[in-house]
Amino acid sequence: MGSLPMTCSDRLAQRLVDLARENGVVLLVDQHREPYARFPTNGRYATYAIHSRAFGSWLVWLYYESDRRVAGSGAVRSAQRILDILARHENVSTIAVASHYRVGGKDLEIIPVRSRSLEREVK
Repeated sequence: MGSLPMTCSDRLAQRLVDLARENGVVLLVDQHREPYARFPTNGRYATYAIHSRAFGSWLVWLYYESDRRVAGSGAVRSAQRILDILARHENVSTIAVASHYRVGGKDLEIIPVRSRSLEREVK
C-alpha cells in the first residue's frame, strides 16, 4: 500500500519542522512527558510548550524570514503536532542530565530528547 500524496499544507508543515531544526530547536519533555521546545530568539534562548502560541509564532517568523510568506494556522498546528510526536517518541538522550526550568510560573524537570539539533550542539 503506497503513501498518500502530500498536500500543500503537509509540505508547508514539513518545511516548518525543517526550518525549526535548521535554526537550533531542541525538543524536550518534562517529567510528565509533555513536550517543549527550546529555541533561539532575540539573542537568548526561550523554552515554551510546543503547542503554545509563542512557539507557533516563532515557526511563522522562521518561515517569513526564509521565504517571505506567512504560514497558515493549519500548517503551523500540523508542524507543532509533528514536533510533539518527535519530542515524545524519539529516544531519550543519554548525554545530558535532566535540568530544572521555570516555565509559565511552574517548575518543570526537563529531559532532553535526542534530535539532530541536540547532536549538533554536543559536537
